[in-house]
Amino acid sequence: MGFMGKTIGAGIGFMIGGPIGALLGGMMGHGFDTEQENPVRIGNSPIYTGANNTNREFLFYVALTSLVAKLAAADGKITADEINTYKDFLTNNLRLSDEELNVITSLFNKARYSNATSEQYAQQVYMLNQHNPEILREILSLLFRISIADGTFSEEEERCISSIAHVFRINANEYNQLKALYVSDNDKYYKILGVSPDSNREEIKRSYRKLVTEYHPDKLVSKGLPEDFIQFANQRLIEINNAYEYVKKERGL
Repeated sequence: MGFMGKTIGAGIGFMIGGPIGALLGGMMGHGFDTEQENPVRIGNSPIYTGANNTNREFLFYVALTSLVAKLAAADGKITADEINTYKDFLTNNLRLSDEELNVITSLFNKARYSNATSEQYAQQVYMLNQHNPEILREILSLLFRISIADGTFSEEEERCISSIAHVFRINANEYNQLKALYVSDNDKYYKILGVSPDSNREEIKRSYRKLVTEYHPDKLVSKGLPEDFIQFANQRLIEINNAYEYVKKERGL
């Protein structure tokens, strides 16, 4: 897709400020000056930093990378597995070029050592996508995926993701559904479906139908989820179907 491939949301002119503005300011001071003869380009266009010329999608990538960097550093160590999981997502799901990956790497390192908190970055992500909760849920899903890449899910990572979910206005039930996709427990499949082992047959079926409707590809496209996120979201639909099959078999539905 590339940063310039498709605008997320509506409009360009998103006012830069806060920690994202600070990150971009740091990039401008280290060889990314848009006024230079050969400015850094995303697709066929240079990265602008003026309030009226900022590409909204590039801001989304900056904010997303900032959250990933803060999560990866939450437990005091950043593993190769965590980095490779995010790189794999950018390369295979979002199809970024090597040049774009270099820009992301620079952003990751600057965000990792910045004084801004994950909540501050999350607030700007929320402002970019507050009318697209599907995107916010998929971002949280990606953060869970990265957090377990090294085989562990630490208390620090849990606190980080939980605080981001709070900023995203994601309720406890949705949070547990997303967590259950990646972090195993005894009620994993029930949590994926948003129910409990005590739920009756009709409650389970009703919740399953609701989730299938929400994650149907046509529904996600109509809600504005970028096409390259659809593949990632479809994996969740597979997990939902698998969970339902497990519960049906266990409960004899």
